[in-house]
Amino acid sequence: MQREVERAALPTTLRVRIAIGIVSTQRRRQTRTHYPIWSEEYWENLDDPTINKLINRFIVGLFVFKTIVVIVVAAYVTRPH
Repeated sequence: MQREVERAALPTTLRVRIAIGIVSTQRRRQTRTHYPIWSEEYWENLDDPTINKLINRFIVGLFVFKTIVVIVVAAYVTRPH
């Protein structure tokens, strides 16, 4: 962190805040155990309860989406012209 503070040509308080942000971002990347959903590691490291939860949420989402579409179409069709 000392190196980042010295590198920035800004007022002291702002310099410290920026240095803390840079260092914490670098540390977070090094200790990351959670992968983004689009990465291959995410799908390889899923356990069964998590897979079941994802499948259930997907199915419920499909039903909710279908219901919303039907309501919107019905409201559009039955509106006064």
